[in-house]
Amino acid sequence: GASLEREKEASVPALLIPVKDLRQAKQRLASRLPQASRTRLAEAMMRHTFEVAARVRHVDRVAVVSLYPPALELANDYGMLTIPETSQVSESGSVDFGIAELTRMGASGVLRLPIDLPFLTPEEVERMLALDTPKRPHTIIVPSRDRQGTNAIWRRPGNLFPSAFGSGSLRRHQLAAEERGVPCLLHESPGISFDLDDPNDLDDLLRDPRPTPLRRCAPPNSSGSNSPPRPSSRTRRCWSQRDGGSASTTALH
Repeated sequence: GASLEREKEASVPALLIPVKDLRQAKQRLASRLPQASRTRLAEAMMRHTFEVAARVRHVDRVAVVSLYPPALELANDYGMLTIPETSQVSESGSVDFGIAELTRMGASGVLRLPIDLPFLTPEEVERMLALDTPKRPHTIIVPSRDRQGTNAIWRRPGNLFPSAFGSGSLRRHQLAAEERGVPCLLHESPGISFDLDDPNDLDDLLRDPRPTPLRRCAPPNSSGSNSPPRPSSRTRRCWSQRDGGSASTTALH
């Protein structure tokens, strides 16, 4: 009856994608790529993330929090909720601002997804959300490959504890959950744990056999060269590519 429908509605999550000003994106790739190429790469990753998020099932809404006009325009094109910012102090601040807006609108839980996951698939997001337990507060985290960072984090409720992104964020988020006495599940998801952040990640991206549209965004000589390559036609074409692949995931116990 109506009570069952209300319980179903309460268990439907929201996705939140923070996007900073991409004109200064990916500074740690400066030894390989000039800023124009880094911005194009970041914009391609943003589009890829939006495409994946738009295909995730059983989600009440997908929201983008940003002050970067192209991000808000693209989010509108995908029919996503836009949460405009007037300033950006940190990713944690942006995420918590977005969560506050979603909570005010009735979201009972929020999954934060970054835009720099080249192997992200809808299936992996759905598998992570399937671990949700609607009747009690909890958090689910997909760590970065080095097990130091937080690549994706689900919180029920969304404002369960403040965000603490940056170096060592995994442990900070675990401690925050412990302090509140709520369960914290670490979930292994290969497509979510791989983030493109530094030159080593770029080399790994070029070597990885998994399908991703973002491999085309790396200039041909970006691997094994310290000189910034010139933007290529492959970089410009990367905006139109789509990923039809998927990856497997297992839970950490």
